[in-house]
Amino acid sequence: MSKQSEETKLKRRKPANRRGVFTTWGSDTWQALLAKSKTGVTDALENCSAVGAVERGVTKSVLDGSWDPPSGDWMLVVAMDAQGWVTLVCSGWPGDVLEKLASQFDGQLLVAGHSDCAGTVYARVTESDPNAPEGVTVRFDFQSDGTPWDDDEDDEFDEDEDDDDEEEDELDEIEQAIADLTVTRIVSDDLESNWLEQFDSLPDAHQAVFRHLDAYIPGLYYDLDESQLTAPFGHDDILPHVTSIDLVRIGTVPKDEPSPKILKLTRKLHEAIGSGVVDEVKAAIAEGALLEPTDGDASALYLACFDLAYSPYKPRVEIIKLLLEAGADPNDNRRNAENGYADTPLSRLIQASRPPFDIAGPIARNLVEAGADLNPQSPYPLQLGERPLHHAAKKALLDWVKLLLELGADPMAKSDAGRTPRESVEDLIAAKEASDFYSAADIEQEREDYKPILELLAAAEQKQ
Repeated sequence: MSKQSEETKLKRRKPANRRGVFTTWGSDTWQALLAKSKTGVTDALENCSAVGAVERGVTKSVLDGSWDPPSGDWMLVVAMDAQGWVTLVCSGWPGDVLEKLASQFDGQLLVAGHSDCAGTVYARVTESDPNAPEGVTVRFDFQSDGTPWDDDEDDEFDEDEDDDDEEEDELDEIEQAIADLTVTRIVSDDLESNWLEQFDSLPDAHQAVFRHLDAYIPGLYYDLDESQLTAPFGHDDILPHVTSIDLVRIGTVPKDEPSPKILKLTRKLHEAIGSGVVDEVKAAIAEGALLEPTDGDASALYLACFDLAYSPYKPRVEIIKLLLEAGADPNDNRRNAENGYADTPLSRLIQASRPPFDIAGPIARNLVEAGADLNPQSPYPLQLGERPLHHAAKKALLDWVKLLLELGADPMAKSDAGRTPRESVEDLIAAKEASDFYSAADIEQEREDYKPILELLAAAEQKQ
């Protein structure tokens, strides 16, 4: 049975009788979190130390669109007719919530999803266990490899596309590399290891996994733009079958948290920034929208600098200036503020390498004049502790290196790997020289591109 017919068959069942998943692949990476507990899911969550507050009985306001989401991280505990599992609709990434709850939740948690980076689909059931090394026992674990089972349908290509053999070979190598990342596996208390062999396609096996778990994943999410609970791929017909919804707040609830009205205005500000609509940004600021980070999101200024990568540039430049004039903090952090790392508006400008320097450079000056830190440390694993000067140097952005040094960036500042910007560039060149992928001509060109940058950095170090 093909993926399409399997999903269609699921949707044709009455909502109370559905067991399966709304899609295998979807249009993007997705993740869902479900729970069940003998003591009641909301009661079990309330006993977890990561939970800051619980509000029961928000069913009517959520379903009629009058509910206003709170600040911070939260989730809706959604129970439906004849479903043993309860869906946890999270404001953020469900996996992050799972990490905070798994070892304390008195019951079982089911996380499922699809990663479009690796091409994998997965389902895992965990149960808290104080005697286990990580505080949890895995009751069920299914993960596919990076490619689907053989499909009867041939891949469709645009007739106008260039069927270059070299490009096809490269794509084959990439697909094989992804496929080698993991192997298809299933670990279960009550299934044999060869259980998967009966299925001809990954979607068939994926649907069968959830039937075995007696679980239905409708893909529920809360649409902030439309202020409504919804589900994709035609599964929103389950909403009339919702029996109860409770609100669970994750983390400490601030005493002076913004009002629902201010949070709604702030979301409108973020939408206007993303769309590049200057008048709407002005209006939202005038009405009291927050400029600092809210709802686990970035600050208004960070979003504006992030979106500066997209044309048209002129209104986006004007928006950044408006935010700075309104008092936006140029050091508002996107993440990991509590451990010394920061992804700031200035970091984002350089990381994106867009727009052209003649547009982004003056904005960087404006940020520094407003008090932006020139040496924030990156929170991202592959660049941990690197500063804006590291990013500009490694990307061979000569104009950015000149500007950052002129403004006072520290050429001796080290990453978590203990490397200065100059040393990071030298490491990058050395790694390429040791690789079989680059030709001698490529390496020579790299050295030419990096030569003026290395000279600038060496001269700056001499002045320290």
